[in-house]
Amino acid sequence: GTVSIEVTNAPTATISTSTPVICENGTGTVTITGTLNSQVIFNINGAAQPAVTLTTPSPGNPGMGDYVLNPVLAASTTYDLVSVSTTGTTPCTTNLTGSATITVTPLPTGTITATDATVCHGTGTTIVVTGPANGSFTYSVGTGAPISGTLDAAGRFVINTGALTAPETYRLLSVTTAGAVPCTKALNLQVTVSVKALPTASFTGPANVCSNSTALLEFTGTPGATVSFGWTGGAGGTGSVTLDGAGYAPYTTHVITVPTTFTLTTAVTTGTAPFCSATLTGSVTINPIAAPIIFNPTPLEVCDDNNDGIGVFTLTDKNLEITGGPSTLIVSYHETQLNAENNVLPKGPVYGNLTRALPEDAPLILWVRVEEPGGSQCPSYTQLRLIVNRTPQPVSPDPIEICDDATADGFATFPDISVREADML
Repeated sequence: GTVSIEVTNAPTATISTSTPVICENGTGTVTITGTLNSQVIFNINGAAQPAVTLTTPSPGNPGMGDYVLNPVLAASTTYDLVSVSTTGTTPCTTNLTGSATITVTPLPTGTITATDATVCHGTGTTIVVTGPANGSFTYSVGTGAPISGTLDAAGRFVINTGALTAPETYRLLSVTTAGAVPCTKALNLQVTVSVKALPTASFTGPANVCSNSTALLEFTGTPGATVSFGWTGGAGGTGSVTLDGAGYAPYTTHVITVPTTFTLTTAVTTGTAPFCSATLTGSVTINPIAAPIIFNPTPLEVCDDNNDGIGVFTLTDKNLEITGGPSTLIVSYHETQLNAENNVLPKGPVYGNLTRALPEDAPLILWVRVEEPGGSQCPSYTQLRLIVNRTPQPVSPDPIEICDDATADGFATFPDISVREADML
């Protein structure tokens, strides 16, 4: 007799990937190729998987079968073949050692920041983008189209904003890794640069002031701003004021003796940074006006008819003495300094005092105001004392007696009648 032994070829299988590197959450491709209709056992990262059957003829070799996996991977993964077995009544098995690894590149991250969150009007700052080293990115400015850029070896790129006059928003749209398999992550990160208005200021002041007096300058502008200014005239100088919450500040000048021009220079914001500075224009010239030259008068004296210290004065009798001679100056007399300064309630030209003004009494004073015709804003002032002098009251003296001569006619010569003067005074 005879015995036939049928020998079945041992099955074979290999494993490969056409996507050795993919991006995170990307789809990879793993192909197991082997004996048609054989079953393959394999592991994924060491974990056993259900057996798969190679039922699909391989495009390159129809006598072989394929099984294709298309996994979505978040991490690198290794596929290891364990064995391949034929099917039928006499299955044959071959142990395998092949493997395929898909390396997963994590999606990149990126940031976008502004070096300065707020800038002064007309100035700029930088926008810093970070991401994968030597990678690329896209960004937009405002509502503009996407712009591409390349990151340096440190994964950094600096965008110069240029001079800004209004708030601007910068958006980081995506970042992409470098290399043969670039990976892109879509982003929607943004940073906005605010723009702080430059401060403004102006000021006013009088065109004229009295010589040797101060003047008031009034500043208005951006609340809280510090306003600097300088002046020419005399020694010159500089100064500054800080505007209050309503944008106002007064400033009292030095004593003005020569024509002086005040000129604005700069205004700087205060409070929170940035501290914005603006160059200002504007000036005020103040001219000193000299007061009339006058002279202090001697007291105005009258005689008292009844020795009660009350008299009648002609005030204008002192005008020439006060003005130094004939003049167009206007002279007025007032009972108080305040009335003289305000040019109200003038007295005279005839004035009767109501307060006793004998020489030994407290001085009775009138205030004298002297100004140019037309009402000068710079009058001169002096004082005039009023005195009421007592009228002498003679005393009747004793008679002077002398003997008549031999004629006895009642006539005689008196040698010295002055001997009674002392008795009368």
